Amino acid sequence: MYARHLTFRSTPDNRPEIEAFAGEVYAFFQTLDGFVSVVFGVSEDETEYGSFSLWDTREAAENAGRRAGEEIATRHKRVMMTKAEVKYFEAFSPAQLNRRD
Repeated sequence: MYARHLTFRSTPDNRPEIEAFAGEVYAFFQTLDGFVSVVFGVSEDETEYGSFSLWDTREAAENAGRRAGEEIATRHKRVMMTKAEVKYFEAFSPAQLNRRD
């Protein structure tokens, strides 16, 4: 499994629009192959926003980023004060580690 971690900066005034945007992203991700789950977050000062999504494969995670950029994110660039930063991680759980023994 792979995780896609995205962060960007904005302002507290944009939070309602960003929360609505998160709902669109969630609905869109559900339509994509390999989607497992997603959570969204915001810093205490409401200036940094992000998402952490899980995917069956790295290819699915990367495809989600491309597709979301093409179909959704371009409509919301005005609330992003910085370009989104994206990182990919191999995701695992303690239960998976125990199975390797």
